Amino acid sequence: MPDLRPVVPTAQVFTLLSQHFSAPILDLTPVEGGQVARVFSFRVEKQEYIVRFNLDKMLSSNFPKEAYVARKLARTSLPIAPILHIWQVTKGLSCNA
Repeated sequence: MPDLRPVVPTAQVFTLLSQHFSAPILDLTPVEGGQVARVFSFRVEKQEYIVRFNLDKMLSSNFPKEAYVARKLARTSLPIAPILHIWQVTKGLSCNA
């Protein structure tokens, strides 16, 4: 399968996250693996987060569907992290944290 991940420079990720979190962004690090989303880990104070970027060719439907499933399964024993925010960064590029 071809690599479908968007190119998202770390500096752009840092700027985006800094606009959404009031505390400093710490330890922003690319996470390798996967073929659809560009993934970074980071911390805000003591809380750890993951942010994912994908080329959303489905009119911003991929992450909202994932958020819906995460909410529905939140009370089960499945270890699914909640999706806290979904942004459309630019036309065709969405992210979630």
